[in-house]
Amino acid sequence: MEPTNANEEEGKKKKKKKEALMIQPLTSFTHLHKLSPRLHRNIRAQGYRVPTEVQMGAMPVISRGENLICCAPTGSGKTVAFMVPVLDWILAQGKGDEGGGEGKRKKVRVVVVAPTKELASQIVNEGKKLALGTGVRVALLKKGGEGVKSEVVVSTPAVLLHSLEASTSCSPSPGEGDEMEEKKTDWSSVSRLILDEADILLDPLFRAQTLGIWTQLQSPHLRTSLFSATISSSTETLCQQHIPPSSSPTIRLIVGLKDTTIQNITQKLTYTATEPGKLLALRQLFTTSFHPPALIFVQTIPRARALVAEILYDLPTPGRIAVLHAELSDVARAEVMGRFLAGEIWVLVTTDLLARGMDFRGVRCVINYDIPTSVAGYIHRVGRMGRSGGVQGGLAITYFTEGDVRFVKGIAGVIAKAQGGGEGGKGEGKWLVNALPKVGKSDKERLKKRGVEARSKAADGKEGRISTKSGYERRRENRKRGAVEGSKRRKVQAWGGGDSDGEEGEEFMGITDLD
Repeated sequence: MEPTNANEEEGKKKKKKKEALMIQPLTSFTHLHKLSPRLHRNIRAQGYRVPTEVQMGAMPVISRGENLICCAPTGSGKTVAFMVPVLDWILAQGKGDEGGGEGKRKKVRVVVVAPTKELASQIVNEGKKLALGTGVRVALLKKGGEGVKSEVVVSTPAVLLHSLEASTSCSPSPGEGDEMEEKKTDWSSVSRLILDEADILLDPLFRAQTLGIWTQLQSPHLRTSLFSATISSSTETLCQQHIPPSSSPTIRLIVGLKDTTIQNITQKLTYTATEPGKLLALRQLFTTSFHPPALIFVQTIPRARALVAEILYDLPTPGRIAVLHAELSDVARAEVMGRFLAGEIWVLVTTDLLARGMDFRGVRCVINYDIPTSVAGYIHRVGRMGRSGGVQGGLAITYFTEGDVRFVKGIAGVIAKAQGGGEGGKGEGKWLVNALPKVGKSDKERLKKRGVEARSKAADGKEGRISTKSGYERRRENRKRGAVEGSKRRKVQAWGGGDSDGEEGEEFMGITDLD
């Protein structure tokens, strides 16, 4: 009888543990634990009346202090899903003073990591709106910025890791201790780590930095939340390996169908055969069914520059096309973003820099001029449209050439799902999925790391060329233009009696074909 009783007791314990993890969805923001009245007013001021699906599931989990892996569609309100409960938690802990508390030295309680400066800045702006008047500070950690006095700090991986390492390695000399302590950021009180766009942060590009941050912040009270529209099983496994066994259980939240786009977007795959064909298709779109504002994604920075140079005057109103990439200065990037959001720029050509998390509520068209390097990349690019609180619907077009055919099957599968085909349904795009060739694992990995190699470097060794004309045609046009310029110069010299200080005017013989 004793073993039976023991088994029954063990069964009851297991049952109790399972019951403890049954967290009820949040049906109203006011159901959060001791929600600050000011925080509730700020939520309503931002236009949120009822929680979205991801907010219903994620907010109570974070409020309870559990680890979370959350996969939800783009534009579903993930920033609010993690920002509101951490602000509520800080206020409940008594660290935020409703009156302001400007003179107090505040400790960092929450760290949010994002892959790009633009996304980090966007999270800070959203956080400041929600924290207005609560006394809780939300700040962006900048390069070289130490002595942060904010409860919530948002940063990119490299900047944050550098600050963490600096705070642990600095050993002040006698007499300088107080001054050094004032300049250093105190990370010892961090209890919440949030990885926004977690799949890219744990990708090989950022993995070492992100895991370094995780190690530096490792403490018994640390709780981690991962958010993205695309989280692979390998990312989940990596996450589980770095969450301490003694920590709280990790809850997995999937909103909607995994690895899908929003269904209210019209998605098209357009076969253009060749690279010049893509440029012709884009120009045709400009003159037929084009609805700005639009984002155009290309594979590399040189191709972004080249495309802008080629289409700069293709719109009826000049000066409405701009380029944004990582090689621009922070000031230039901020200026371009500001003009785009203000409606001064209609078409923004960019790389995958803006494909992650950026909230463009007015974007009506996304053009994948170059195919994405992965299915996840496609989902995030298209996810710049149809976002919560913005213009619903939109058009997503992906151009692909003969050389791209073997890489398009995954994208076609995502489109078929969005059209209602599901895994084995009868959506319009299902026939294309069946017709396209399968992609091998090694080809997928190569594409993800290097992109389409033919676009990284042209056959003649010149990078980034985009044109509908051959090299011969460009040389002929340059010579003709040079001859016209030379003729004009000779006429001016003849009419003006020459203005060359005794030297014969040199004839302009054409522009060298730098391509």
